[in-house]
Amino acid sequence: VPRHDPLAQAPAQNILVSTGSLNRIRKIDIEQAAGQCPDPSLPQGRFIACMIGGNSKSGHISAPLLERRILQICRLARAVSTDILIIPSRRTGTALYTQIEQMLARHAGDIGVTFWQKNSPNPYLYALGKAEMIVVTADSVNMTTEACITGKPVLTASIGPISSRITQFHQYMEQASHTQSLDSIDERREKLQFAPTPLDEMDDIATQVFNRLAPA
Repeated sequence: VPRHDPLAQAPAQNILVSTGSLNRIRKIDIEQAAGQCPDPSLPQGRFIACMIGGNSKSGHISAPLLERRILQICRLARAVSTDILIIPSRRTGTALYTQIEQMLARHAGDIGVTFWQKNSPNPYLYALGKAEMIVVTADSVNMTTEACITGKPVLTASIGPISSRITQFHQYMEQASHTQSLDSIDERREKLQFAPTPLDEMDDIATQVFNRLAPA
């Protein structure tokens, strides 16, 4: 279970505790994908990858907060001279996608912006491997954890209410220097960690499972 789960507060002997969520992505998969652009319409130079979630059990997306995040991402892209790649997830509804398009049309100016339209191979691994840095909406523990495998700057951005458990997860991640909040840097690029602490727990968790199931 992850640290923000109540079971992790006083774990029994048969419970293993991770910081993030468990996943099947390996760093070598990300590194290989970085050199294999799945669609020529995607940016192949320097870009910020924006991984977008959606509405959650805790509440719906706040339009004013979403627009604030779009402005922050545009300011960051200008500060570091990069393009922007937007990658929606399965929870990104059509209305949210349209909102983001409209807001970027208003604020991006001359920044190169690419939307993955879901009509070509999923560029998720390519974006993780190729991006200069990664912005992840705070509603997704999975995408945040996966982005942190890369060792690149990972910036979390709330776009609506999140539960107390997910808030605790982000506190753990920031305390361990795996992530930073987009709010914490905004226009102040000097506060951005360019050497964050990677988070890649699967090998260790797998080893612990094997050792418990088949001890030497």
